Amino acid sequence: MAERFLRVITEWIRYWPVPEADTEVEQRLSMNEKGQVWISRYRYGEKTEKHPLAEKEVLRISEKEAEEILNLAEALADSEKDFEAMDAGRWNLSVRNETGMEKTKSGSFLFGQEESIRTLCAAIRAAVGKEDLFLLDGGE
Repeated sequence: MAERFLRVITEWIRYWPVPEADTEVEQRLSMNEKGQVWISRYRYGEKTEKHPLAEKEVLRISEKEAEEILNLAEALADSEKDFEAMDAGRWNLSVRNETGMEKTKSGSFLFGQEESIRTLCAAIRAAVGKEDLFLLDGGE
């Protein structure tokens, strides 16, 4: 039996304007079924150094919260809805279930008001206590 796992990578870069140096532009959140959470934040770098690591932290949430989040993420990954749009921040979601099967979904922040996205983002922010995460809605 494989360990259930979630990974969300978000990038808050648009075609215009170019972010200021040291502006946070990418976040990565990983979580397993035991409630271990890893958050990495990246800033916009110079031309020779795109997305240098700005901060890394490890947290723990309850297994019950982790299960709820993994269930919501898996349901979103199973949906046939298309969340793609141009010139907006982007996200990539990857969920591994207990059989080891990995499901992926990607989209843009423009769909942040979609019920399944709002519910998942709210559950993650509440569990980790971080309201400033971009996640799938850009932090709205």
